[in-house]
Amino acid sequence: MTYKKIITYSTSVILILFLSLFLIRFFLPKHLDDLHPDIPCDEALIKKVDLLAVIPKYNNIDISKNKEWCGYVASFNKTLLMHGVYHTYNEFNTPRNPEYIQQGVTIFKDCFGYAPEKFKASQLALSNENKNTLKEKFNLKIYAKFTQFFHKAYHCNDSGIFPNWVIDLI
Repeated sequence: MTYKKIITYSTSVILILFLSLFLIRFFLPKHLDDLHPDIPCDEALIKKVDLLAVIPKYNNIDISKNKEWCGYVASFNKTLLMHGVYHTYNEFNTPRNPEYIQQGVTIFKDCFGYAPEKFKASQLALSNENKNTLKEKFNLKIYAKFTQFFHKAYHCNDSGIFPNWVIDLI
């Protein structure tokens, strides 16, 4: 094979991979992270996504104490998941006992009327120990780094690795 053919073939493969990833991200459900009454979030952004990642107790403010907000979020009829408990840095890279996790589950349930079925760790940092606890004791489906690669993930406070306008492009 000549050098020119190798370059042409390699370029074609790379372009096909990028196009495939773009199409996958275009059609798979879109996520919105960091939903909490203490974090301003544009309603248009909420309407644009399929899955809402809710923080149960951000800045020590319990979402279930704000029934109006709970009803507002529920009215969008989106899939909801629990996004950490307090959403602190590396929150779930630190060992967490079931009581800690149960606190978030209870707050979520008090807000929306049902326990979460899905979970996404803050900053996607999740130790194997916590992952096992979430799956085995709480039967939660885990959204991890690999999931983020294939789904567009927006942030209410536009604080992700890429700004929301870039997420729209890729």
